[in-house]
Amino acid sequence: MAGRKRKAGRRTADGRLAKKPRPQRVRDITDVATSQPHRSWLKEGQRRDQRAESTLGRMFLADLITEPECWAGERLRSIIREFHVVIAAPITASTAAIMVAEGMEIPAEADHLAAERPETEEEKRDRVLAQHAGAMAVLDRLEWGRQITSELDALLMRDAEPEHLRLVKAGLHALAAFWRMAEPPENPNDREVKVKGVRYGEEAEWPHEEKVVSIVYK
Repeated sequence: MAGRKRKAGRRTADGRLAKKPRPQRVRDITDVATSQPHRSWLKEGQRRDQRAESTLGRMFLADLITEPECWAGERLRSIIREFHVVIAAPITASTAAIMVAEGMEIPAEADHLAAERPETEEEKRDRVLAQHAGAMAVLDRLEWGRQITSELDALLMRDAEPEHLRLVKAGLHALAAFWRMAEPPENPNDREVKVKGVRYGEEAEWPHEEKVVSIVYK
């Protein structure tokens, strides 16, 4: 009985197929990635960008959306994925669930959790429901809100090309504003209250009454 036909290629002394040098293998993988149809229409330097792998990232690289709008899309994608996970878990009574049911708005300022200890399953569920409800409330207030939500779901969860770019951009812009992604960095000199500090045990350079202040970063 004839054996299986051997693959063509250079072989080592023990008869195994010789591997290409690592730099050559990396170049081959990169060439395959950059020649893929969904990357081919981008500029040469942009095809290697990891963001070119998703439709949202390619829209940013092609200047169809701004960077804050791209960030907003990435954050919404993460929120929707977590939302799909938590709603598959047993439903329990929680503040966030009640707020979702009643359609109450949840501000972006509440979109955090102190990292002093691990997050419990109940806390995670509350956080995710609150984040999702806040994002959906923003989109619902827009003209054509339901269609915008549908377009964003197709773009972010199915990587589909947007049918109405104007609506997608409007939704991403509203979310970027809601999450304050488009605001310029804060200038410390513009703060109403100036804050100075000194290491514990060292003498301060200004006259003061010594107090212990705990600061929680959000």
